[in-house]
Amino acid sequence: MKLTALFISLVLLTTTASSQQLYKIKECVIEKGVLKIVEVDYNPANGERTITVNGVTKKFYDVYPQDGKEYASKAGWYINNEAVPYKTAKFIKYGLPRVLGSTEVVRTGEYGGVGIYTEAGVPENEVEVIYIPVRSGCEFQPYQRKPDPCAKVTLKASQAQAKEGDIITFTATASESGGKPAYQWYISGGKIVGSDNTRVIKVATKDFTGKLEVQVTVSVNGLRCDPTNEYVVVDVKKK
Repeated sequence: MKLTALFISLVLLTTTASSQQLYKIKECVIEKGVLKIVEVDYNPANGERTITVNGVTKKFYDVYPQDGKEYASKAGWYINNEAVPYKTAKFIKYGLPRVLGSTEVVRTGEYGGVGIYTEAGVPENEVEVIYIPVRSGCEFQPYQRKPDPCAKVTLKASQAQAKEGDIITFTATASESGGKPAYQWYISGGKIVGSDNTRVIKVATKDFTGKLEVQVTVSVNGLRCDPTNEYVVVDVKKK
């Protein structure tokens, strides 16, 4: 019995000792705007990470908060999917966050107190994608350059008010398009079939009363740009 008890005790001691074994791992963090790799002690038994700072052992996330001020995960503009200005362009969120190596990107700007990072070695005038740090661990959200508007568009109706049965003319004028504009028309949210590539349409209001909303979308064939939308509302009353 004594030998058995001694054996069980040794097993328990060995198990306890091994469960407390720490492993050295590396974590990517941002400190004062600089991406860096730090060495962390990891305990697989409880998943805890600790780091030694000036001879004192501290919890890793107390020193480098996962959602600290260096990261955008709690920023309103990030949560609301707002465009991020960078240099002379705006960039919009696309895809999911991804982990990047600490040497793959460099800090080249700032927005809302959070650093903007771009691919190392890419000239400023060739940047098509920027990266916003979301949380520690080198997790970044990519943002792609938002295309410029295809054109400036004005849309006019031949009359602001009409009577049931009237025929209303809608005219779209596109300027600063940089190419040949292409037009597509919609009425009350539905596509008007056969209205492609014409800047003037006529709409009959037979058997219709109320708010008539007409929209035109202008793009430019062969040009990478953001289609421009414009709409106008005509009040159609009974005869």
